[in-house]
This record gives sequence, structure tokens and C-alpha cells, in this order.
Amino acid sequence: MDTASRIAIGAINVSASPHPPGTYETLIRMVANIEIPVGGSDYAKITPPFESATQPDILHGRICVWTIIEKDSDWFNRSTNDKASESDKKKVIIPEDIAPNYRYFLYAFNVKSHKLIFEMRNEFRQSFGSRRAEKFFTQLFEHLPEGIETVDITLIPDEGSVDAILTLPKLRFLKIHVTRPNPEDLTDEFNAVMEKLNAQKARTFVQELYKAPRVESLIPDEETRTLAHVASTNGFVEGKSRDVQDSTKSHPKIIQVEVPKNGSALARFFSAFLHF
Repeated sequence: MDTASRIAIGAINVSASPHPPGTYETLIRMVANIEIPVGGSDYAKITPPFESATQPDILHGRICVWTIIEKDSDWFNRSTNDKASESDKKKVIIPEDIAPNYRYFLYAFNVKSHKLIFEMRNEFRQSFGSRRAEKFFTQLFEHLPEGIETVDITLIPDEGSVDAILTLPKLRFLKIHVTRPNPEDLTDEFNAVMEKLNAQKARTFVQELYKAPRVESLIPDEETRTLAHVASTNGFVEGKSRDVQDSTKSHPKIIQVEVPKNGSALARFFSAFLHF
């Protein structure tokens, strides 16, 4: 009987500035094989991407995660329940290019939409969580090829997260942090925001609202609400009430996809682009 594995997929929005034709292809190939610490003794990198045979705008590969063993640190002798001696450690031979605790997660990058999807949980039930992914891609895209000045990434949140923050009961503080979006993503009403950023040579736009004294709650107007929705995929939104502190970063959008053992796992993985 054909059984299916269920994988969980998240996504980030990537915004490079400037980005003439070919920028995103150059960027994703440039950062391949750069090793990034992702917490504890773990490191990660992406493999050089393959071009999709069926979807020419998609580049795909693996996020490889492994553990670095520090040979010069203290080791534990499980037989003696004590620190391993130097003579014990000399018996351990680990080739430089071999590392333990390997796991991998698929990634795919659509160079037209500049969205990158990745497995947050793979078919082996191993996880590459949203906070780890955000840290990894942020540091990875600090390594820029010549001609690209900045790259901003945003972990795409669940659709309802912005409205949930804007409608917090007794909302006392609201922060909207907008990073430089790709111009083709903007509607006409946000050209003024981009013009302001460009005119002042600014990379980001931050709006903070604090509740006035003796009123129960902030009441965001339509312009603020629209700006918050732009920030959800190009930056982040934070809100605080008397009892709650929330952020779009805390609510990543997650798509569950079933991958049959005898079907095309890659095609099912690519299908997640339809949801981001």
C-alpha cells in the first residue's frame, strides 16, 4: 500500500537591492557552501542549487545541518564517569571532512517571486525550526556578491498574525518595521514610502505608536493597517497590550504537504509555492 509522509514547509521573502536581471540567481549560487553556526555545536549550509527541469524559475537544493566536534574540548569517559585523558582522546580519529549528526532539509528558490521555501520538518520528522531558519538565512545573506548592497529577509507569517496584533485588546504599543521591498511588489499607494526611503538613503522605515494617557487603546488607521500588512512580508510588526506581547515573527506560516513514497516528492514540495 502506498503510504505518504507529511512534511512541514515555511518560507522567507528575500529582497536584494539593487537587483538587476540575474541578481537572485547570482546571489543563491554565491552563498552556497558557506558554513553558518546555527546554535550549540551545529552548523548549516545550502548546497549549490539545481535548476528545475519543469519550472525554469526555480532553483533547488538541500540545507545540510551537522555537528562540529571540538577535539580540543573536554571529553567524557563513560566507563570511568570522569574526564577523558589525553591518551584516551588520542585514540579518536575523525577525518576533517567527516561530521556527525547529519540531517538535511529541502529548499527551493523562485527567482521571479524571490520567495524561498524550506522544509521545517522533513519526512524523517527532523526539524529546522523558524527561529533557526531565520538566523541561518540572515547570516547567510550577509555574504554578498559584488554589486548587491543589501539583502533583507522576512520569515513569512501566518495571514492572520497582523490583524491579531492590530486588534489586541487595550493595545498600548505598536511597532511597524518596514525593510526595503522589491519595487515590483509595491502597490501605487506605497510608492511614496519607497520614494522617502530612496530620497533619504534609508534602508528601513520604522513607525512606533504609543497609546495616549487616559484612553483605553490605540486605534490604528487605514494607512497604518496597510503599512503593517506590507511589513508582514518585508519586515515585521510588534504589538503590546497590558497582558500580551506579540510579533509576526512568532507566527510563521506553515504548509503541510503529503509526499507519497512512490510519487514525486520534489513536485509536491514545489507545490507549496502556491501558498506563499
